[in-house]
Order: sequence, then C-alpha cells, then structure tokens
Amino acid sequence: MSPDTLFAALLTLALVETPNLKPETHSKYLAGMRAMTELYVAVGSAGELVSPDVDPLILAAIGYEESRHRPASKDGDCRYDASAKEVRCWSVGPMQLSRATAKWWRNVEPETPLTLEDLRHPETNVRVAYRMLRYWRDMCGGKVANWIGSWSAGKCFKSPIGLGKRRAWLAGAIGYHVGVEHAELEWRKANGRKHEMARIRALTKPD
Repeated sequence: MSPDTLFAALLTLALVETPNLKPETHSKYLAGMRAMTELYVAVGSAGELVSPDVDPLILAAIGYEESRHRPASKDGDCRYDASAKEVRCWSVGPMQLSRATAKWWRNVEPETPLTLEDLRHPETNVRVAYRMLRYWRDMCGGKVANWIGSWSAGKCFKSPIGLGKRRAWLAGAIGYHVGVEHAELEWRKANGRKHEMARIRALTKPD
C-alpha cells in the first residue's frame, strides 16, 4: 500500500467530519495527516502484525481516534489537579501512549531503553505503538479487535471490548475504501454509536 492511497482514504474521512475548517487550519491538518500517513505505511508495511497491507490500516485507525493524525500532538488525557494547582497529563505523542510506557517498555524490549522524550518523537511514538500492538497480540491472542482493545486498556480480555471493536471496524472501513479487506476487520458487523457509523458509511458507501 502506498502512502498516497492511504492518505486519499483518510482525506475522505476528514472531509466528512471537518468540512468547514478555515483554510489555514485545514492546510496544517492535511500536512500533519500526510506526515503521519507516511509513518503508518513505513512502520506497518515493514512488520508482520497481520499483514503488510492491513497493519498500516490498524495504525491509521488508532492514530485517527487518538490525535487526528497530528504529529506534534500535545500531551493528552489531561486534567487540572486542584491539590497540586497544575494540569497533569497521562499520555503523549500522536498515538497518545501512556507516559508510563517509558518505564513499562523494559517488559517489552529490556535491551532498548526508552525515555519520555523519545515518545514525543512522532516516528518513535508510532514504532513503539506498533511494537506494543505485537506484544498484546502475542500475549492475548484472539482477533484484531481483541488485542487492539488490550493495547488501549493495558490488559487482556476474554472477548473484545467496545473500543477494540470500533477501531477494528474503522480499520476495516478504511481498508474497504482502498481495496484491502481482511476477515477480522468486520466493518459490515459494526453497530456502534451514530458518529462512528457515519465514519464507516463515508468510507464504504457505493460509488
């Protein structure tokens, strides 16, 4: 899969959800999306999570929901801590990885140190997210929706949780749009919330 092919699908999705952005905002958004698309393809097509064609779709679905493909994403999951009188954040980077990942990483690759600053680098952030997806796939097994949910929650489940299903559906819809389908990306069985279904319909409606 080429970055241009994936970018075209993500652009279709973006235009459905953000049709009225100001020109300067839209231009910046598209530039970030283009950069992230190239990363999804470079990282995903070089690995063996599911397949070289499916893996970029999974990364794109996660990146879309986590940061809308913003490479320089601010730390997320923030809230004001009244006792400390400051804003505290628990996730970082375009894939919005937990800040604790830098410490937890030794369980995945003890020979490769990782710092919080490393996680703020977009390419490293995507590569770490991909490696963690492989970790949860190997740990938890099951279909794509199962270990995507485990990746998000940090533990295995007997059956896929809602978040994992939604992201697998979205990956499937993107894949359908670009001509890549996989049995585990069951977008046809999606029955999520209204706005999630709008995304899927935008990418799977007949020409």
